[in-house]
Amino acid sequence: MSLILWEIPDFFIDQKFQTKNIRGCKKVAIIPDTGRSVGRMPLLYREDGTGITVANNWLIHLKVNLNKKEVNTQAQGLLHYFTFLENINYVWDFMPAAVRQRPTYAFKKHLREAFKNRVIARSTANSYMSVVIRFYKFYLARNHQFENPPFNYEFVRVELPGRHDFMNNKILHVDSTDLRLQLPKDYKFNGLARSLVPLSTNEWSLLDDFLKSGRRGIVKKTSGAVSVPLSIEFKLAVYLARFSGLRREEIITLRSKQIYRPDKEQLSKKYLTHTEGLLLDQRLGVSTKNGSIRHAEIPSELMNE
Repeated sequence: MSLILWEIPDFFIDQKFQTKNIRGCKKVAIIPDTGRSVGRMPLLYREDGTGITVANNWLIHLKVNLNKKEVNTQAQGLLHYFTFLENINYVWDFMPAAVRQRPTYAFKKHLREAFKNRVIARSTANSYMSVVIRFYKFYLARNHQFENPPFNYEFVRVELPGRHDFMNNKILHVDSTDLRLQLPKDYKFNGLARSLVPLSTNEWSLLDDFLKSGRRGIVKKTSGAVSVPLSIEFKLAVYLARFSGLRREEIITLRSKQIYRPDKEQLSKKYLTHTEGLLLDQRLGVSTKNGSIRHAEIPSELMNE
């Protein structure tokens, strides 16, 4: 039986109920205008309509108690994990003595093989593993009874690169688990690593000056390199990536109806946030990662431009 993600568009909590007797039968009804909304909520269900309660309880906890704006990444990770458990007929909290037979370690092996076979990217594998670890930490903190621990804790030495104007690196020791995948870097993109490295303040300043100075760019063609003017669309795309964090596909598929002219009050703000920002919704034509829905913050002046 396959699992699905079902997104509730407006999820309410703390609603009050009342019981009514109608022709001798008791019926429960929600009292109008009670409770509060936490927005969109993705939840896991089986095909027969039964929910994956342990997974859904954690997702609701993230939204309600930890005030997470979106839990789509966590929901996708749990969907992958519980689908894996269904396929191999494992129970999420059955932890036998043999480590290799525990579902968490079996999932670790599954992710490593999926990355090795180029089914998923390195970042996706690490993200799914991290979600599963945090899911079990939630139940460990609530004293859920496991016959054996889902994973073991360990201290890991992490070396952080220093700032661009310093040579020394920083060494940290962090609390981790033995479920870390430790996958090699992904060099599938023309032999280059796909790790995301942000621009330094100086690098961004140089790029910003280049875009504003009216200089020309270089396009490589079969006949050789050609000098071309930079279009306003290209410049806006760079600024959307820089200031709003939009991905390449989100920028390319952004619809004109998502753009509006801010009023005087909105222009007095530095950023447009929440519903005033950019609505990124696949149902509106914007290609988002995993079909997630979110509002991206955008500088008011950039929206005006």
